[in-house]
Amino acid sequence: MIKIFIDCCNRVLVKGYKCLVVATVLLSGIECCLAQAPGLPLMKDPSFNKNISPYTNKRINPDSTIIINPKFNRTINPFFSSRMNPDSNGSLNPKKNPEFNPHTNVAINPLYTPAVHPFMNKNLKLLFEFNKDNLLIGYIAPANTFVMNCFDLKGDWIGYYVLANGNDTFLQFDLNDQWTGIFLCNNLNEGFNQFDKTMTWTGKHCN
Repeated sequence: MIKIFIDCCNRVLVKGYKCLVVATVLLSGIECCLAQAPGLPLMKDPSFNKNISPYTNKRINPDSTIIINPKFNRTINPFFSSRMNPDSNGSLNPKKNPEFNPHTNVAINPLYTPAVHPFMNKNLKLLFEFNKDNLLIGYIAPANTFVMNCFDLKGDWIGYYVLANGNDTFLQFDLNDQWTGIFLCNNLNEGFNQFDKTMTWTGKHCN
């Protein structure tokens, strides 16, 4: 009698598990169908709007305007300011500050919170990322006041930025919560230019 009872329970559990798997697959399929890449507005396209391209607007080009170049403006350079450097300032280091870490703070993790994923939330105020040829290469989406998530063109989460200095500088971290040495500096025109660990402009920019 006990054996029959156990067999019945096992059958129910197996059926329940199968239903759960089917439901999960269907839900994932629905989400994939609903998820769409954000459209690029013409005024956000530097190939169309020359005012937001650092290659045609010298005011937002760090090679022409030294105030937005961290080699000359130390107030926006994390390698010259210990307060802005996550190796020196633990409050900026996601490994030490769980509030800034998407792996411990699910509210800012796009894999758990659709509201901070640009393919799932059309109301996010995005930054569109471009390479030196003004071609769209990805999206940067705010997760809260201090953290922005990075996505490629397919919508895959590839890293995140942490605010280091007012609204001027953001530090890039990979998905292992390691600072890459790359950072964004405000271009004084509602956009950013990207710099590497040698403080050299990578040619990438976003707005």
